[in-house]
Amino acid sequence: MKWNFNIKRWKTPLVLTLILLGILVRLLYLGTMPDGINQDEAMAAYESYSLLKTGVDISGYHNPVYLEAWGDGMNALETYLMMPAISVFGLEIFAIRLPQALIGCLCLPVFYLLLKRLSDEKTALIGLLLLAMNPWHIMMCRWALESNLAPAFLLFGLYFFVLGLQKHPAYYLLSALCYGLSLYTYAILWLIVPIVVGCQILYALFSKNARITGWTIGFVLLLFLFALPLILLMLINQGSLPEIKASWLSIPGMFGWRSGDLVLRNLIRPGSYLQLLKLFLRQTDDTVFGSFPGFGLYYMFSAPIILYGFFTAVQNSIRAFRARRFAPDFFLLLWLFAAVLLSLLLTRININRINAIHLPLIYCCVIGLRRLIDLPHKVIGGGLIALYCVSFLAFSVYYFGPGQNELATEFQPEVRSALSYAESLSDDTIVWRNPARYTKILFYTKLDPAVYRETAQYENPDDPTPYAFGRYVIEPPDEPELGAKIYLIDSADSARYLDAGYVVQGFQSCSVAWLPGALGSD
Repeated sequence: MKWNFNIKRWKTPLVLTLILLGILVRLLYLGTMPDGINQDEAMAAYESYSLLKTGVDISGYHNPVYLEAWGDGMNALETYLMMPAISVFGLEIFAIRLPQALIGCLCLPVFYLLLKRLSDEKTALIGLLLLAMNPWHIMMCRWALESNLAPAFLLFGLYFFVLGLQKHPAYYLLSALCYGLSLYTYAILWLIVPIVVGCQILYALFSKNARITGWTIGFVLLLFLFALPLILLMLINQGSLPEIKASWLSIPGMFGWRSGDLVLRNLIRPGSYLQLLKLFLRQTDDTVFGSFPGFGLYYMFSAPIILYGFFTAVQNSIRAFRARRFAPDFFLLLWLFAAVLLSLLLTRININRINAIHLPLIYCCVIGLRRLIDLPHKVIGGGLIALYCVSFLAFSVYYFGPGQNELATEFQPEVRSALSYAESLSDDTIVWRNPARYTKILFYTKLDPAVYRETAQYENPDDPTPYAFGRYVIEPPDEPELGAKIYLIDSADSARYLDAGYVVQGFQSCSVAWLPGALGSD
């Protein structure tokens, strides 16, 4: 049975099936798989909880365009998107992950529709299949790292830009809206978006697919309005302006400013290229946040297909450029180029820090697979499609099964039980000596943000990390003195507390140690 016949007859049910399948693996057991919470998730969520409950963030700012958070800043859009879910479901893991998961699900039909406009139905179906089954995208959707919203909003921005070219220029405004919001998902995009958008406009004008009108001017002005608060943020944190702290909007000054994350001279360092190439070939950064060993980001066998698709897209774009024809591949190649450039500038790369690179690479995989499917020997294309389906099935079984044990080492679900147990012992102060970040205390205990701000104590005014708040005192794990009644510790340190006469209750990686007979006494 020929592929074209299948497309005509089964297109709609196939599209719906792939989208529903993709939604299922992104939403199923969202609040418990992975169980536990990452410290960045906890910070973004507690900031959202504070804005809902008190009208200001944990640092006292009304509607900040960028969160002070850890002291050197945190992207704010995820926090704002969490607010409706938290208001309905409370400060729970399911609620805080829901926005990321839903936006990830929305990427599926948008990616399909974009490829359909840039190419044809067959390419769009291949793209939908690969994205719906992609390990990186599935895992990314299932936890609420605020910067992982970035790929989605770049995708939405490009889709509406293409609609503006092909349907009506009014879509340019929706494109500007999405690109503008993307600036609040990840600070790296402050450099990527101007490169991508500027080159998109120039190429559209060069290929005579667009002209300067009120709509295009509106696109640029709207995008500039979104960027303006962040321009002011940079000026404030470079010491050129005082911070803006109003009742309706805040642009805060940070304790530290991560301007050193990007280094221009990395472009001439061979190590930067080798580091990026190594990550691409291995498809892992040796953490389990973004990929599992054996499966990788796009499935391990995809690397040559991606390279084949990349060179095919480049070839098509060069031919079209020489003939002054419009080449739809160019837009995603441009996105890929900007993402690679910024990845090379980074002082340290990992799967999440270079998240803008993944969707263009998946597109290259789509182009490569499409060319292989079109070969006269249909068994090659059919075999690869079957291989992707079998790999997806194996990945799903592993993710919802043994993979959760790997994720538990990073998300530490036992911290929740240990905190609850420690608080149940008495009303005494609890000394936190566990390596897990203090934001997990704030999230799990649901400490009133007003109480946090009133009780938070700092060793010096330049250190944004509190050493105490509420009934908790944060001490370094290697502090030798044992004098408190209740400790929450790393389980590896249990022997020292047992030798000192404490009772220790273990919860996998963390334990609660308390002094019998002293609880509740002065």
